[in-house]
Amino acid sequence: MQIDQKSLFNIIKNDDFLELQHYDQNLIANFKFSTKPPDDDPFLSDSPPIIGVAAFYGSTKCLNHLIHSSFSLFEFDNKKRSVQYFGVAGGNLEIIQILSQCNLKFSDYLHLAASFDN
Repeated sequence: MQIDQKSLFNIIKNDDFLELQHYDQNLIANFKFSTKPPDDDPFLSDSPPIIGVAAFYGSTKCLNHLIHSSFSLFEFDNKKRSVQYFGVAGGNLEIIQILSQCNLKFSDYLHLAASFDN
């Protein structure tokens, strides 16, 4: 079964975790957007993992669903950018708190937060 990247992207962007639950979790466990998602944001142009897109858009319900479904928090895009990077770039404090509760560290991302003025 092929994943419709555009549909999955819109589900994540709109934080529709109820629709996300309809996807086979094994199928999307290591999913990365192989082409640029249908958005012009340059942070999403290098095959970001699904969990990174959720962090970037502040999709707290989807992010929590992915975390509780045992999705890896250690997936990277093609530029080796982590979920913390996407969370800081998105500027949503609740996302940062969720990821911090998962024992992820943000000390290496202070410069990024300053550059976004988040």
